[in-house]
Amino acid sequence: MAIETTNITINATKAAGEAEKAGPFDQIVGFITSPLGIIIIMALILILVIYFIWKNSGKKAEFNVVSFSRMIQDDFKHKFAFVGLSVKGALVKGGFNYLGTINKMIHEKGSIDILYHDAKQDKFVKPKASELKRLPLTRPYDIYMFRLNPDGFILVRFILWLLGKQKYKYAIVDREHIQNFGGPDNKLWNIFDWVSFQRFGEVFISSLLIKDYLSDISIKYAHESELTHMGNYANKVIYLEMEHSKGVNMRRARKEIETKAYKEYKKANEDVKDDDDD
Repeated sequence: MAIETTNITINATKAAGEAEKAGPFDQIVGFITSPLGIIIIMALILILVIYFIWKNSGKKAEFNVVSFSRMIQDDFKHKFAFVGLSVKGALVKGGFNYLGTINKMIHEKGSIDILYHDAKQDKFVKPKASELKRLPLTRPYDIYMFRLNPDGFILVRFILWLLGKQKYKYAIVDREHIQNFGGPDNKLWNIFDWVSFQRFGEVFISSLLIKDYLSDISIKYAHESELTHMGNYANKVIYLEMEHSKGVNMRRARKEIETKAYKEYKKANEDVKDDDDD
């Protein structure tokens, strides 16, 4: 009996120690994986699916304007998936102001074409050959692009991820505005305290040069849309002509049926009158 009592006491002590070691994250995971947690998650997913179906069911076919921020988000989504470096670091400002946890980053160098405003033509143009000596054609850039974890409760973020609605935060910083301590992975990226941020296209940027960099994305998007329209123009015309011809043929057939039915009805009435006369 003494041995059994000792074993029970040891097991109880181990269980109590394991319970004490369990942190908040372990408790959240335990709740999510419990039957009640699974039921709540499924109910939330069902509610969100019903909401999105109801929200989109009443929409009429119309021209949809794509916002500039949506263009940026779509471009960055594919860009970070293709060339983004997976990291786990913190982005801070002034050494203490925590901005977010970095999950992917891109270091990019290049040049941006410079367009100058012509007051006479009221549009942006490239400088003439005689002006090239005093007006540069391009500006070099050296930037770091960061994708930060989204805010919010972990369960809500998980559901949005399942629905494909998760939105990351992005920050783009010039090389001279930032410093790194010990490498990109599991390290600290510090933006100098004197750097001021602007929000442009739902992206936080540190200079007007980066603003021009993002503006090029909308120009590229417009060019792609133009090429898409040109590439589908012939097929669109053929389709519309076929639909128009189909509509004309249907109306002609309906008219012929109505005319034939009227003739048959009129003939039947005349036959009835002849029988009554007899």
